[in-house]
Amino acid sequence: MKLLLILLSITLAKGCYPQAEQDNLSLEYTASTRGSYLQIIIKDKTIYYSKERGANSITKSCPDELWEKILKECYRVDLEKLPTFIVPSKNHQFDGAQIAYLKVVTNGEIHQSQSFDHGNPPKEIASLVKEILSVVKNIE
Repeated sequence: MKLLLILLSITLAKGCYPQAEQDNLSLEYTASTRGSYLQIIIKDKTIYYSKERGANSITKSCPDELWEKILKECYRVDLEKLPTFIVPSKNHQFDGAQIAYLKVVTNGEIHQSQSFDHGNPPKEIASLVKEILSVVKNIE
């Protein structure tokens, strides 16, 4: 019984997600209009972000707590259905909002959302997008 509790504690301390899946996970969020740009890439517990097209990305380490939150939200999303999620508004189609995309790469498979309004993603990915956007706020 003690052995079972010890093994369970070790598993919980390391997180609920297999290391192989964590190592092969990449998230990319891009929001842009003619005059503004934001790109956030999170891969291998490293954050790359840029606020200008063509500029060098700023690189920061992703804190473990934030990485775990992102993993938790990412694994709640059915990535196979990501391209089919219905967007709540389409202001980006006439420059009423920045056009945004979410791309998730797992084990070489690319899953990309439809375009949506920055700040108003489909409900299925709203929590994940919120966590991704909080990355930039937390490290600036």
